[in-house]
Amino acid sequence: MKLTGVILSLILLSASHTLACQNSSAADRVIYLGDSHTVGDFGKRLSENLSKIYGTENIKRYGVIGAAAQHWNKKDNSSLRKLKIGYYCDGDGLVSGKAPATNFPTPSQLFQGSAPTMVVVALGTNDVHGGCLIKDKEDQMAAAKELLAQIRPNSKCVWVGPTEQPSTGPIGQRCGQAKIKAFIDNLRDTVSDRCTFIDSRKITYQGKPILPNRSDKLHYGGNLANHWADSVAEQIAGPQVKKVNSSPLKPASHSN
Repeated sequence: MKLTGVILSLILLSASHTLACQNSSAADRVIYLGDSHTVGDFGKRLSENLSKIYGTENIKRYGVIGAAAQHWNKKDNSSLRKLKIGYYCDGDGLVSGKAPATNFPTPSQLFQGSAPTMVVVALGTNDVHGGCLIKDKEDQMAAAKELLAQIRPNSKCVWVGPTEQPSTGPIGQRCGQAKIKAFIDNLRDTVSDRCTFIDSRKITYQGKPILPNRSDKLHYGGNLANHWADSVAEQIAGPQVKKVNSSPLKPASHSN
């Protein structure tokens, strides 16, 4: 009997673990997905802020290192699983150096249940890094539209755009500042019909645009990552957030 009980407990634990990563529920007010920034310090801080703002811990975060919009807009997770660097999934936590688990969700899976209050998409850095030509931008904007089409009409949407990129960083060296600007402007115009676009290029620290402070000149850590996340959270809580055929979201009251 004892052995049977242990086996049953392990089965139930395994099932709950799988469901935690894969499914959303009516209790999930915010679903937040993105790339390595979402996996890292910025994503952790933004999740914490959103939890405080909306008075609930039912905020699910999913990030895959190296992900662009094209990886998220498929009916299965095969594109995401090709990215074998690391990921964050509620239920799995932070997993480094591996492809997402087989049960890693796609937007269609995340949004198949009751519509969340809000969907936060933080993508764009890998999109512009993936190609700087006009044709590249056309394909990437089509991918962004396809992703947004999966968000249910009565969910509010926020898209967090990329930050400024240093000219000496890998994206700056590959694309140049003019093409980076053109890409992000195009992304803003493409998603703004459906989402509130937060232009991270306008977020400043000590009067200057924030730039990556990691050695790879792509990522953020420590206080600068927190500052970026805090600024984004403040914009989400303050301005009207777009939702199809609906009034703006009213933040839950909370104490500081």
